[in-house]
Amino acid sequence: MQRRLSLAKKKRKIEVKKRVSLKPFKDAKELDLILYWTTLLVLIMANFFMAIVIIPFLLFASNYHFYLIIGILGVFFGYVFNLLISNIENLDAHHHLMAILFIPAFTFINLIIISTSIGGLASALGIETNKEPLIISIFYVASFLTPYILSTVRKKL
Repeated sequence: MQRRLSLAKKKRKIEVKKRVSLKPFKDAKELDLILYWTTLLVLIMANFFMAIVIIPFLLFASNYHFYLIIGILGVFFGYVFNLLISNIENLDAHHHLMAILFIPAFTFINLIIISTSIGGLASALGIETNKEPLIISIFYVASFLTPYILSTVRKKL
């Protein structure tokens, strides 16, 4: 009697597992794509917000502290970007490529605009600044891409 109950339970478990695995794969892929685009949008907005909020701090920072702040923020946002993108399972290679090109390009343009604004604001306030927008943007994009590059190299080893 016990054995029949045990077999019946096993059979029921197998049937439940089969029903669960019959869900269409398309739904999971659609959810992953929604998560992907939402992540891209949130990262773009976070980068823009960061650039606006940091202007007053960057105006008065020395060159060393300025680049230290930019580098830390770049690595932090790059780490968050890498964490979110690498944990989305059902993405094709072109999604990863688009994210890797799109986010840093947008950030690069954003930081050029903000860096140029810093120069204009500094001259309006009578503060002398010698920060080059292009160098700042390249440094931030390099810092931003560092976690992704390290993660990719580590996966290949």
